[in-house]
Amino acid sequence: MKLDFSGRVALVTGAGRGIGRSVALLLSESGAQVAIADRGDYLAEVEKEILSRGGRVMALQTDVSSEQQVEEMVLGILKEFGRIDLLVNNAGILKFGFFSKIGPEHWDEIINNNLRSCFLVTRAVLPQMRERKMGSIVNVSSLFAFDTAGGYSAYNVSKAGIVALTVTLSREEARYNIRVNAVAPGAIDTPMNLPLKSDPKLLEKVISLIPLRRLGKPEEVANSVVFLLSDQASYITGHTLWVTGGYRNPY
Repeated sequence: MKLDFSGRVALVTGAGRGIGRSVALLLSESGAQVAIADRGDYLAEVEKEILSRGGRVMALQTDVSSEQQVEEMVLGILKEFGRIDLLVNNAGILKFGFFSKIGPEHWDEIINNNLRSCFLVTRAVLPQMRERKMGSIVNVSSLFAFDTAGGYSAYNVSKAGIVALTVTLSREEARYNIRVNAVAPGAIDTPMNLPLKSDPKLLEKVISLIPLRRLGKPEEVANSVVFLLSDQASYITGHTLWVTGGYRNPY
């Protein structure tokens, strides 16, 4: 099944690496005009890749936990493309820290980057979607929103919050023909999981818990995200799709 996003405009946050990069490339390959946002310099490489394939792209180096930067980003996209039809809230960070050991700075950094950013970007994009009575949003959560792991309290809470926000928005925005869904990836082979890959014993243990017996690929998550964005998923909203290879954390 080939999806066609010709004439659509998409915004992907956290698009510099990993899942976000794969989503942006797939949307562009499927005909979308793509705005990509990230705070890292590696965003330029994604921009070059899309341009080299003949796609239309706008790269915006943005801290999406900053209200001012988000507002400027969205205004810039609307000026360039005229609208935003599709939104992927993918930006996020992962840091280890037991609840009893972390301080407010650790907590705020993760909540702001993962959950506040989702709130700010969605709030900025929604008015023009409502006005046109159309739009599709996919938020990137995590398996740990459901089967939490010790040592990641702030991350787990941020990703659970994304699931709750997804369901709430799906009900509030349905009257405007705006669909809101989420994906919950498991162990995916991305830069965020470099610490996992650098520990052979831990990697072996994690893989042993995955029925498909391997890490997922960013492209596999991107396929799920892009499907949920598409008209093929026109009767799906408020849903969180697990992309985990069958993995459930037993701890």
